[in-house]
Amino acid sequence: MMYVPYPAVSEAERLQASPQLDLSLCCSVPTLDEFSDIDISGARVAMWPSGPMLFLAGQFGSQYGIDLTNSEYVFEITQAQADANAMQFSEESGLGSDLEFLGMLERDQWTFTGFYDPLRPFYLYESQDGSGTLLYVSSLSGDVVMDSTRVERGWNWVGAVIHWLYPQILRSNTQVWFWVVVVLTCLSLFLTITGIYVAIKYLNFKKPGSLSPFRGWGLWHHYIGLIFGLLTLTWLISGLLSVEPFTALQGRSTNLERSIAQGAPFIFDANIRASIRALENAEFPEDVVNIEYSLADGQLGAVAEDKDGGRTAYNPSTWQPQLRDPQYFPDIAQRVRPQMSIEQQGWIEREDSYYYSRRTDPALPAYRVVYEDGERAYLDGVSGELNYYITKPRQWNRWLFNGLHSLDFNNFIRQRPLWDILLWLTLGGVTAGSITGTWLGIRRLIPKN
Repeated sequence: MMYVPYPAVSEAERLQASPQLDLSLCCSVPTLDEFSDIDISGARVAMWPSGPMLFLAGQFGSQYGIDLTNSEYVFEITQAQADANAMQFSEESGLGSDLEFLGMLERDQWTFTGFYDPLRPFYLYESQDGSGTLLYVSSLSGDVVMDSTRVERGWNWVGAVIHWLYPQILRSNTQVWFWVVVVLTCLSLFLTITGIYVAIKYLNFKKPGSLSPFRGWGLWHHYIGLIFGLLTLTWLISGLLSVEPFTALQGRSTNLERSIAQGAPFIFDANIRASIRALENAEFPEDVVNIEYSLADGQLGAVAEDKDGGRTAYNPSTWQPQLRDPQYFPDIAQRVRPQMSIEQQGWIEREDSYYYSRRTDPALPAYRVVYEDGERAYLDGVSGELNYYITKPRQWNRWLFNGLHSLDFNNFIRQRPLWDILLWLTLGGVTAGSITGTWLGIRRLIPKN
């Protein structure tokens, strides 16, 4: 799990697998009469093999696709379209052009969570390059929404699936899975607490020599338990905090702050349609593969992204590069919480203790705002959007879960390979305690001749 994440298409992978934008056949969009205003959570322009496409993200994970060569709404994805999209993803990702269609798939071990419900069923393909890479193309959006190699799947069966108790047959029933996790965790907590108590009780400070009265396996288990028992306890408690309803400890929703920063509902209206029509005269660098629309302080914005994740803001009317007015950031910071004074604000070029990610790079630079009550807002330095808002309860949860569970306390400890060494040492100690304890239990259960 430290080195092989659970299978998914990351944002970096999506950009790397996207071809250069070709707007020569762009841009035809539906009129207001043909496709009435709808509330959306985002919009982007990207390439399909058939030409430029507009993707409108719905409020609950759904996605609408509009062919910008003819303004037609893509109601369903045919196998021919899925074949072409899978081939494009495979070639751009360096997997080659030899794909085998395996059939339609509703769900499997890697796609059974509710996140994929608005995207089912999938066209399933396997790359013939020897890596055993599977590509899942949504029959509703046409996107490759999941890719996994044979190595990723193998390591996750012995890693994340066991660690999270994530076999599909169990995880698909949320209530059963929840109680299995809670019961096993409570039993583990009981064994750990009693083990720590016994380990402390049997310490011998009065007699010279060994502090432990045990010998052999018992001696090893005693000392390992004294050193790593408390760490095992914190891992069990922090792990339980990641499961609902204990996630309620993260505090209130931040939708109000996000709504204020956005400034207006995101609607597929005349403004965004006019902006898309103007794309046919726009000029972008050759490596631009994606245009992401944003809404900040009620103003429509656009960000062009290249294959390497580079981002440049553009005026969505003229399609000229544009920088935000520096005064926008302190102004919107105050409007997000008008009744709360600001203790500190300014630009950050590096991650801090709350704005970071171990798997991906957060958008930087960011404008950080620290309010008087300790809550924090992070504004995207390119789009101006509110990227992240963290309440006080969520800050506590960050330390109790991320800190204790992953030894993720600050930027220094997160540096590789320091973090790896610390994890390997602590995991080794806890594993040794489990092995010695299990062996002692088995020996006790086996009758002596």
